[in-house]
Amino acid sequence: MMTPTPIYGNKDLIRLALERVVSFHVPKEGKPRYMLNISTQTTSKDYEVVNVVEKMYQEFWAFHSNFKIEGMKLENLFPEQDDIIKWDLVAATNAAREVFSMKIFTPEDGRLGFGTRSLRDTDNIAILRSCNLLTILRAHGKGYKLIGM
Repeated sequence: MMTPTPIYGNKDLIRLALERVVSFHVPKEGKPRYMLNISTQTTSKDYEVVNVVEKMYQEFWAFHSNFKIEGMKLENLFPEQDDIIKWDLVAATNAAREVFSMKIFTPEDGRLGFGTRSLRDTDNIAILRSCNLLTILRAHGKGYKLIGM
């Protein structure tokens, strides 16, 4: 069975798809935070945490600066920004570490995914039997090497 290719068509649909992929949920808040619309500009006095998050934030956007979906640059899809340090600092740091160390990708069927930074164009995205998660496999000798989930 073939999976239909998504046709996003406009910024709102692309943003919605990306928000589902790149979000972080804080249980006590009850709603997800969308990690692509954050800013590390803050009045927080915890400069060590701010500096760590700022560095991850800058690396993420530098790494994805040319990433486009249907001709639209990723950075142009998320103009409004929230202050990440308004969050619980531990949750903010953990979320930033998780999200900003990843790579956004689009498989051939047009869906959006989030994987390890070492992901290559030649890697295979698969669902393994008895596993609920997508896996990233790389050809290795006569078999495959697990790159990420």
